[in-house]
Amino acid sequence: QAQMTYSMANDFGGGRVNFFITGNSSIKDALDLKLISPVNAGNGNFASKGQTISDSYSIAQNIFRLVGKNKIDFVLIGLTADVLFCESEENLTAGVFDKNFQALNDYIKLCLDNGAKPVGVIFPVAPALRNNYRKNFLEPFLDILSEFERLRNFQVINFFDFELTAENFFDATHLN
Repeated sequence: QAQMTYSMANDFGGGRVNFFITGNSSIKDALDLKLISPVNAGNGNFASKGQTISDSYSIAQNIFRLVGKNKIDFVLIGLTADVLFCESEENLTAGVFDKNFQALNDYIKLCLDNGAKPVGVIFPVAPALRNNYRKNFLEPFLDILSEFERLRNFQVINFFDFELTAENFFDATHLN
């Protein structure tokens, strides 16, 4: 992580940065920065396999520390219900949810305190997964995000129900 953020800071050259991205591998694989960002614009995709919301928050702390305040326009925070809700109902009772909820809250505050607009992005999932997703995870997850939107300068872009076919996916959670 330290090597990655050091390299990123050198790439940014201390200048203004449009945005950076954090999240798990479904977010990492879903975005092609060349399609949404000018070449050499200093934007970075720091999502990685298994990245938790706490990991994302830690990466963002390092990025803001290295780049500086008021130099990043917005941050794309990759969100999935499983990541926030700990991937299992057993973890909900183990305090993991509270830790993740606090990490997301701290992450949003970090962005705002550093002059960046936090934008949560929920990427689409393959139809088989979307149609069988556990509502006891999805509905509270969306309710929490709505509450963050209502109380903070936080925006959520929800592509969960975006109508894509199975052919658009490498597997159940990764876009081609």
